[in-house]
Amino acid sequence: MTQRQGNPSEQDERAAKGDGETLNELIAQLEALTTRIEAMGGGGVDAIVGQSGSIYLGHAARSHFVQQANLLRPIFRSAATGMVLLDPQKAIVSANPAFCEMLRAPEDKVAGLAFLDLIMEAPGSEADPFAELNATRTTSRIFEALLRGLNGRFIATRISASADRDGDGEVLGYVAIVENITPQKLAEAERSRIAQLERAARQEAAIKGIQFNTLFEALPGLYFVCTSDLVVVGASDAFVEAIGVERGDFVGRELFDALPPEPFGYSPATAALLRTSLEKVRATGRPDPMPLQQRVIPGAAGEDGDTRYWEPLNSPVFGIGGKVEFIIHRADDITDTRRREEALERSVRAVSQSEERFRQLANALPQKVWVADAGGGLQFASHRLVNFIGEPNVLEHEQLFDGVVHPEEAEGFALLWSESLATGIPFATDFRMRRGSDGMYRWQHATAVPIRNEAGGVVEWYGTLNDVHDLKIAEANARRLAQQLDGTLRSITDGVITWDRAWRYTFVNAEAERLVRRNQDELLGHCLWDEFPELIGTELDYNFRRAVDEMASRRFTYASPVMRKWVTVSIFPFADGVTVIFRDVERERVREQRLRLLEAAVSQLNDIVLITEAYPLDPPGPRIVFLNEAFQANTGYTMAEAIGSTPRLLQGPGTNRAETRRIREALVRREPVRAELLNYKKGGDPFWLELDILPLFDTSGDVTHFVSVMRDVTSRKRQQSLMTWQAEMLDKSADAIIVRDTANVVTYWNRTAERVYGFSAEEAIGRHISDLIDHNPVALRAAMRETIETGHWVGRMDKYRKDGSVLTVQANWSLIPASDERDAAILTINTDISEKVRLEQQIAQSARLDSLGKLTGGIAHDLNNLLTIMVGSTDLLLKKAVDRPDLMTLLTMSRSAAERGSDLVQRLLSFARRQPLDPRPTDVNTLITNFEPLLRRAIGENIEVEIVMPGEVWLAEVDPGQLENAILNLCINARDAMQPDGGHLTIETSNVVLDEDYVNRTVEVEAGDYVLVSVTDTGHGMDAATLDRVFEPFFTTKSAGSSSGLGLSMVYGFVKQSGGHIAVYSEEGQGTSVRLFLPRSVSTSDPIDEPTRRGEIVGGDEVVLLVEDDDMVRDHATDLLKGLGYTVIAAESGPSAMIMLRDHPEVELLFTDVVMPGGMNGKQLAEAAREMRPDLPVLYTSGYTDHTIIAHGRLEPGVVLLSKPYRLADLASKLRQALEDGGTP
Repeated sequence: MTQRQGNPSEQDERAAKGDGETLNELIAQLEALTTRIEAMGGGGVDAIVGQSGSIYLGHAARSHFVQQANLLRPIFRSAATGMVLLDPQKAIVSANPAFCEMLRAPEDKVAGLAFLDLIMEAPGSEADPFAELNATRTTSRIFEALLRGLNGRFIATRISASADRDGDGEVLGYVAIVENITPQKLAEAERSRIAQLERAARQEAAIKGIQFNTLFEALPGLYFVCTSDLVVVGASDAFVEAIGVERGDFVGRELFDALPPEPFGYSPATAALLRTSLEKVRATGRPDPMPLQQRVIPGAAGEDGDTRYWEPLNSPVFGIGGKVEFIIHRADDITDTRRREEALERSVRAVSQSEERFRQLANALPQKVWVADAGGGLQFASHRLVNFIGEPNVLEHEQLFDGVVHPEEAEGFALLWSESLATGIPFATDFRMRRGSDGMYRWQHATAVPIRNEAGGVVEWYGTLNDVHDLKIAEANARRLAQQLDGTLRSITDGVITWDRAWRYTFVNAEAERLVRRNQDELLGHCLWDEFPELIGTELDYNFRRAVDEMASRRFTYASPVMRKWVTVSIFPFADGVTVIFRDVERERVREQRLRLLEAAVSQLNDIVLITEAYPLDPPGPRIVFLNEAFQANTGYTMAEAIGSTPRLLQGPGTNRAETRRIREALVRREPVRAELLNYKKGGDPFWLELDILPLFDTSGDVTHFVSVMRDVTSRKRQQSLMTWQAEMLDKSADAIIVRDTANVVTYWNRTAERVYGFSAEEAIGRHISDLIDHNPVALRAAMRETIETGHWVGRMDKYRKDGSVLTVQANWSLIPASDERDAAILTINTDISEKVRLEQQIAQSARLDSLGKLTGGIAHDLNNLLTIMVGSTDLLLKKAVDRPDLMTLLTMSRSAAERGSDLVQRLLSFARRQPLDPRPTDVNTLITNFEPLLRRAIGENIEVEIVMPGEVWLAEVDPGQLENAILNLCINARDAMQPDGGHLTIETSNVVLDEDYVNRTVEVEAGDYVLVSVTDTGHGMDAATLDRVFEPFFTTKSAGSSSGLGLSMVYGFVKQSGGHIAVYSEEGQGTSVRLFLPRSVSTSDPIDEPTRRGEIVGGDEVVLLVEDDDMVRDHATDLLKGLGYTVIAAESGPSAMIMLRDHPEVELLFTDVVMPGGMNGKQLAEAAREMRPDLPVLYTSGYTDHTIIAHGRLEPGVVLLSKPYRLADLASKLRQALEDGGTP
């Protein structure tokens, strides 16, 4: 292979470039590289080696890589396994996404890496696992290696590496398939750890539990114990012997590795069933029975072993925390039972020889009989089964009992039937089956046995269904009743104890434990007389033994020395023992004593004491049997009138029936009750009684009487009603009402205070007022001092809400003097006037700006007259001084100064809302886009400008030229605020709707649709004081001479005159945002383009009537008009102009000032002239319109206006426009 030393240029693409590019890009680079190499070497160059040692492949290598890439391309990118292409030096040429994900690195970081640098550990500590491929010239090798990802994480991998060679056997590159085997390695490590733990556990068990293991393994029965990870930890001798293995080969190993194969071990199907059952126990924590197993036990009946039948059950053993730690597998040998069943099978087989006899027998049996073939298809169903299901075509069902087994058991039955069909093992199970006649599901006990041929193969299945529904219901009822009885006995309030015939405790409920002060665990199984020998020979002993001897119940009351209280004892003997119920009657005896004391004391009480019988509770109610003298004094009824009557004689129309029902319900439950009722005296006067009614019990626990203690609470109820009414009135107040003591601790806080301040009454009462809403201690002390000294204080204060926000209130404080019942307090009534204060501030600012506007408007009128003369005169002199350069310079400077003055006047008029506007439907987005280049030049390069304009912005009804000026002014202000360091300027547009809520909180704005233009900067921002004056003319924060202070004033005036709204948001150090709300255009036409610029000056020969009140302006205008070729008739006022118009019918145009003294302004003059000459064109001129010819911010339709000051060209253009359009008044 020919090689050449060289230094390829930067334009040569390196074939093995590791930049994470796709194979398509790699192929394209290789093709370009080959073209250059072949040009350099005349087609005979295979590769170039650069000075750095990098290999640049020639035609042969390129072709090989192109072929390989084309083959790999479909699977390379999508392969789930890592794939890597390496050059001969093992540098990564390309890696697929799966490998990059393995390294946790992007493709551009992986390409170009040395693959060997990623290998942390290789087989046999090889430095280069690829070297074997070169040394042995083999094409592939598989090895395991530990790689390190770019994030430092280690990955265990299995690498299949192959070398690509040319015809001479030289290596062109390598392909490595990298499989992540970290999970397998971790699993192997975990298994190794578990094995070590098991070995250690077995060693420890061997040391500490030799005797236990000996006993455990020698226990009768077939069982083994495994961990939840299915490692065998123990097995009975019988089980190990039955499966034909040595204990050492079984215990301590993973179960399914240790189970021997057939004939004495487990078939794959049986092993799978065992695994499923064990996993189910581990997952659910519940025992799981397995299907019947047919096993061959070695050694017993012959060389082939003895066939036995096992019925296995897997049960969980829980460890700490309730987690399944071990599983016990126990198998019951039911061979004898099974052989009896087989005998039955043989009998059935014999019966089956005569099908008719079998059918007759099956239909005669009380069970429902069915026969299925070996595949499970139903072949026969007895009459009872068909009649039960109610489907004559039951034999056509695809599955056994398909659609008739209850949905809750259907899946389990189908699985059990499938297992029996697969294994040939009989089954017996219970499930519910739907009865066709009424759709009721009834429990059936189902059995099925296989019928085998002489070769042992299953040929048929015979089954029966026994209806056990009633038995199931009875069993469920019995269990439920037993549970209810046990729960009742354990929860009743009487003590219950049972003893057997030897007086050993068999049951003790919770109340009995409390009475004897012993735990049932201490008593169960122990003899009564051993535990309580002091009871021997007592009344209890005598009654117990007599009841048992006579087998008759007994009941008595005595003072128990064990329970240390009076109890009623009820004894109920039965065949196997005795049940005794103890009832604590200590309280009843106390109540009896108290009642006797009460009888002696009630006669002395002022409260009414009334005793009635216990029954009947329904009308007319229990009779009164006792009254004290207070009853007559309070109600007016005598003893004779009341005794024998019922308490209902006190009730009347105002008595609360719901309350009397509540009293009755409590008496029915034999519970004390307290109530308040409106009753009536004998004379009909209402009065309120507070009642306490107690039931009286006799020794048997029955209620015999009710005792009522009643007291007259009429005065208290009236006071409560008054207080409730007052509290409701305070809560309904629109003001926050607070009461606090003289230490400023809150004692009352009404609902409005909760709403206004955000603190609930529970949070506020008991706390100092300064911890809640007053954070100005100086103002608080001053107001407190005046309130205490004068008894009253009124004023405004700032308060704080719970969320930290501030509000202004009108506070009214009153001192409540101390009295015998209470300490001095301060009543505070706070009215939230925050919105009022804010509106007052807005109105004051609006009024201030309006006053400034009127002042500036008047000044502008006079200035414009003067500037008109200056601008016009300068223009005339410039035309005449063309050949005088020295005068031309002076005149140019004069005209420039006059124009600057005119610009200032226009700004003043804009602020004063007196400038003539030409609003039209304007696409704000297009306007901003068109003058964006000019804007960026004005802002400068150190300001980053961002323009955000959504596509669906409404048209705005504004003067587009004035809007440009306004946005430019705002941007220049923003630029200056971000100097010298620059910043970020954002211009945004959007649609907004100002609702009534916003309008009610803002001055001079109407609800509706607006186009929003926002200009936001990241400059210095403004404080609150500056923000209040930001729209005032001539107010500026810039240095003297650097600003006129009219920029924001002009914007303010323009927006307000356009019917819009302006808002400024700013904070010191946070920047400023100015938001212009421009009225949405109602026009449906396309936006109007900008008017074309004026061209050359055109004069005329028409007769013009000039009306101007200022002599100098009138003379100046006359000269200009004559210079344009017009004939001029001049007048100084409206009345004189009317005379001249009547005397000069040749007048063809009225050119009049708008604002004139003498009682007739320009608008009125034009209207009067049109009455005389309807077709007379009119041209207005003014420096201050005063809304005369402007309506709602725009010129009235048809009006032609020439604004002062004006130049000759402006005058010439407007004259021709008025003459041609016929300007209207």
